Amino acid sequence: IVENRSEAELRTATWVFPLYLVAINLFVLPIAFAGLSLVGTRTSSDLYVLSLPLFSGHDVLAMAAFIGGLSAATAMVIVESVALSIMISNDLVIPLFVRRLLKTASSQNEDWSTLILNVRRASIFIML
Repeated sequence: IVENRSEAELRTATWVFPLYLVAINLFVLPIAFAGLSLVGTRTSSDLYVLSLPLFSGHDVLAMAAFIGGLSAATAMVIVESVALSIMISNDLVIPLFVRRLLKTASSQNEDWSTLILNVRRASIFIML
């Protein structure tokens, strides 16, 4: 749990998270067996989700699966970019700015939020 507020949330997570993992994987075996029996070695097993509807003539379902996969991949890139930019700003760039600004600035009550946000934006831009 990333941000738990009580021990009850931890107790709930000990059984909900494994149940969630089982639930999201319920369709893996049926898709794998159907892909092996219908498509076989004509395509990679990584493409069964796309090739099964195409093999059966359901182009709209294949397009929906493709859009879903593209959406998931895009979300992964976005989340990882934001996480990496936070790590870069917190551990690399901000300590350098803080050392430099504390030596030169007389007031220590400055608002750092704009600087931190701009550093994170720049690191995302540079990474992508």
